[in-house]
Amino acid sequence: MTLNLAEPLVTATVTLLKNNLNGQIDTVNASVTDGHTVPHAVQFLPFVPVPSTLEGGMPAIGIQRLPARFEDDLRVAGMHSVQQWAIVAILQHTDQLTLSWQLDRMMQAIANTIQADRVAGTPPGTASTLKIAGAWAVDFINTEPGPLLGDLDPTDPEAPPRSYLSWTALVLEAKKVEL
Repeated sequence: MTLNLAEPLVTATVTLLKNNLNGQIDTVNASVTDGHTVPHAVQFLPFVPVPSTLEGGMPAIGIQRLPARFEDDLRVAGMHSVQQWAIVAILQHTDQLTLSWQLDRMMQAIANTIQADRVAGTPPGTASTLKIAGAWAVDFINTEPGPLLGDLDPTDPEAPPRSYLSWTALVLEAKKVEL
């Protein structure tokens, strides 16, 4: 037998987000009355993108693998793992206030996408994307905000930033059978 660890969960999360996140963004945007809507995600990646990858477009959604722990390790008889991973959304905007609301609303859309998948796994006999990937259940752990980065003009360092970039992350945890 092979230990799959987080790989099936990462792959399933990317597929789940590709198929459903932009629809959830539309739902969130439908309730916005202040004009700070969230653009559709452009990239869905099984890793957190680096700056050159971000040139492919934003918002970008990436998956960060986090530490796992092992439980019920019965040597050759069986093993369970508790996997953690984070869905990271990276956004950029010229207006700091708009970026702030977009980060919050993107997190709402991500959380709603995962919650809809968790509900899809009940009642017994129905399948959710993440349960098919081996998760017994998926738990929300916490959100993590990123720092605010300003894009400064190198020819005029005293000028205000040309745009702002930040990210937000939703940390998830799932217990799954490894052996």
